[in-house]
Amino acid sequence: MFEVGFSELLVIAVVALLVLGPERLPKAARMAGSFMRKARNSFESLKNEVERELEAEDLKKRLSDYEREQIKLNELITENIHNPMQAANLALENLANEVNAVAPLAESRSADALPETLPETLPESRVETLPEGLAESIESTRAEAAP
Repeated sequence: MFEVGFSELLVIAVVALLVLGPERLPKAARMAGSFMRKARNSFESLKNEVERELEAEDLKKRLSDYEREQIKLNELITENIHNPMQAANLALENLANEVNAVAPLAESRSADALPETLPETLPESRVETLPEGLAESIESTRAEAAP
């Protein structure tokens, strides 16, 4: 852009000495220095303010990005919680419907179709298919029910 070398500064100093004279030159140099200092301070202040504004804008953007991500995560969590619960509720409703459909059939059968007495012991082939502990539970119930 605009560059001032040592030789240009020397020419400016000689011209200023000739125009202002040796009596007013120190005062003019102080005023020029004071003006340059004020200009530099004003420029630095403006630069710092712009940087703070940009930083604040960047922080606001990050915050809004985080808020959007939080909303997406909340929706995802809600969806993942509600979908399994809805599936479980649907399965329970289907099971209840099946039970309600079979209940009239069970009620329509007479008690005569059931054997009057249970056999004294379970056949060995049936005992093996029962879950562990269930055969003993059945046997103890029979023993208690027997007169």
